[in-house]
Parts: sequence; C-alpha cells; structure tokens
Amino acid sequence: MWKQDESGRVHTPLGDLPLSDHLRRRVEERGRGTRDVVVGIRPEDFEDAGIVGDKPGHSFEAPIDIVESMGSEIYAYFGYTEEAAVQAEELRELEEDAGAGEVKGLAEGARAVARLDATSDARPGRTTRLWVDTDKIHLFDAADGISLTYEEPARAAEPSEARA
Repeated sequence: MWKQDESGRVHTPLGDLPLSDHLRRRVEERGRGTRDVVVGIRPEDFEDAGIVGDKPGHSFEAPIDIVESMGSEIYAYFGYTEEAAVQAEELRELEEDAGAGEVKGLAEGARAVARLDATSDARPGRTTRLWVDTDKIHLFDAADGISLTYEEPARAAEPSEARA
C-alpha cells in the first residue's frame, strides 16, 4: 500500500508520483482525501527516460533484472523496494498465471515490468533511468478496492434521444 497526500502526490517505492489535475479531480469527486491507496501502472505507461526527454511525468532509477526483446519493443523487468509493496495473495496468483513463476526470481519479491522502445539501452544487471506517464496511473482505495481514477465512458445517445 502507498499513501496519497494532500499535495496531490502518491508516495511509492518508485518515488513521489505527482497526480495530474484531472486525476486529482477524479479522486476529489469520489469524496476521499488523504488515504492508503494501491497504485496500478501498466507496462506501456513506462519508457526509457532518455527517450522521452523532458516530457511531463516522473523519472526514477530501476535495477533491470531481465530484458526480453520483442522486435519493435522490449520488456524490462525490474525490482523495487518491498517495504511498501502490496503482498496480496490474489496478485501473486495473477503473476503465476501470467507465467512469471516460470522465470526464476520474478515471482519472489516486488517486481514490475516496463514496455520500452526497442532503442532503449536497458540491460540486465544495469540500472536504467525509467519514466512513467503519471497521467495514466490508476489508484484504488486500499480499504475497499474501488477505483479512484476510473472515468465512466461517455454514453452514446440512443437514436430516440438524438431526435428529441
């Protein structure tokens, strides 16, 4: 679990992630202030910081364990400080179902995966500066699992409503 504070930042093992204005508004709309949260970041929302330049987001150092080349992109597996990591049995089962248990060391400890451009210089055994698009992070209330950042898709008008 991590902590969201009043300044609009989420304290995580990757550093203090700033919430964008629209994410902060979504959290406020749900009537919830400072709290313990679970943070979700999809692999495609990471990038090699050297590739994105000064694009808004958050950069951090990550010790790369495994690099998997997929041709036009690479997957970089990295660990992070476990002291604040969620250790839910459901997450461990999902990791096993996704095949992480078959890769030595990935099912143990706190791990993440980043989908990076193929030109990234991420290499196993080296530390790489990664970037995360903080506009795309997902926050869940740690107490009840409710998404704090999900936005309902706009409902298309029914044909009869469009004529009214």
